[in-house]
Amino acid sequence: MTLFEILPSLRHAVTPRLDRAIWPLNTHVDELGGLCVGGMTLAEVADEFGTPTYVVDEDDFRHRIRRYRAALPEARLTYAGKALLTTAIARWAAEEGAGVGVCSHGELATALVAGVDPNQIVMHGMATTPGELCKAANAGVGRIVVDGPTEIALLAAGVRQPQAVQLRVSSDIDGHAADAIQRALEQPLLNLAGQQNHLPPEIGAASSAIQTASEIRMLAELGRDYIPAALRASEGNRAKAAQRLGIGAATLYRKLKQERR
Repeated sequence: MTLFEILPSLRHAVTPRLDRAIWPLNTHVDELGGLCVGGMTLAEVADEFGTPTYVVDEDDFRHRIRRYRAALPEARLTYAGKALLTTAIARWAAEEGAGVGVCSHGELATALVAGVDPNQIVMHGMATTPGELCKAANAGVGRIVVDGPTEIALLAAGVRQPQAVQLRVSSDIDGHAADAIQRALEQPLLNLAGQQNHLPPEIGAASSAIQTASEIRMLAELGRDYIPAALRASEGNRAKAAQRLGIGAATLYRKLKQERR
């Protein structure tokens, strides 16, 4: 029973306020004061399924992906499966053109069963075993996010086909990024597709922005030093070297030209 049901006069005295940035698109308060999501009151959901219960509005889920797509048309959107992953949610994300990020063999299996294109799956290497990383690579996932040289070495030992990898960079860089980039470029079947910045929640917004910009500049400078290594690993093939560096062939040619000046 809601407060509005106990004191009906409150319905005329109080105007319900819902923050649209938080609540799903179809959330509203009915005439009895019941909070409704997707056409059902949450009291009914609690009666049927108990509490706590995850409630996801499909229309809202799809709407938010479309808004991200409209704001970032060139970006590669990936839904973080660690928030909540079921076959239905993975299918919604895939149908809206978003990738799915997974962190375990179970989550990977869920995404694959849902029909997600393996190339649109991003496997995060944290807290995963070498076997799980190799299974992900053999399943044909689009990218694998690795933390450092050790994971790169373990992954390189198990892959049997070219695999795109991203380097997870923390805000407290202590030199491991340089070692990881070097190790990745030395592996013939690993292609460095870029980096993923990880900002701890305790860092303030201003300092985070400054730190992130510093990391990006540092990695850009490192890239210049690793071009020769990428060319050696690719036996002088510039197109393959560019792929290993995670940049376009035209960008590599331009960098080489700049270095000659």
